[in-house]
Amino acid sequence: MWEEYVIDATMGVMDETFCYCPIEGEFPNKFSVVTGMNYLSFEPPHNAKLVGIVHQDGTEAVEQFCTENKPLLDKLKQYIKREGEK
Repeated sequence: MWEEYVIDATMGVMDETFCYCPIEGEFPNKFSVVTGMNYLSFEPPHNAKLVGIVHQDGTEAVEQFCTENKPLLDKLKQYIKREGEK
């Protein structure tokens, strides 16, 4: 299974639910989102590393998503694994 996931901001947020997508490659340099394997939840998948947020419309759309959902993203920080954590 995949170990690294991104939030797909293109999907938005509904009832405090994010759309997580696994990635292949190295974020943020060379990576691809694995389509069709979305995980809908507030928390990231078990034992997964949340590495970033993406949006099909680019960085500006990601920034807008982060601004609009700041309280939820702050709440989500407790689930984000830091480098070297298991």
